[in-house]
Amino acid sequence: EVTLDVALIDSLGEQTQAALYQIVREALEEAIRRGPPSRFEVAATADVPGTLRLVIRDDAPTERAAARSR
Repeated sequence: EVTLDVALIDSLGEQTQAALYQIVREALEEAIRRGPPSRFEVAATADVPGTLRLVIRDDAPTERAAARSR
């Protein structure tokens, strides 16, 4: 299950959008490498004017748990 709440990103510049896309892509790749996850969530908010908060969550095993299962 993938949940995206990123409408705020549409108002940002093209280079900023590309950078955020890269961050999310790398986070998803890492979660898949550890897991894979059954849930992956991305949310972009701007609680304070002039700031952006990007939250990425997944339920893939942690690095430590993944290492123990090898």
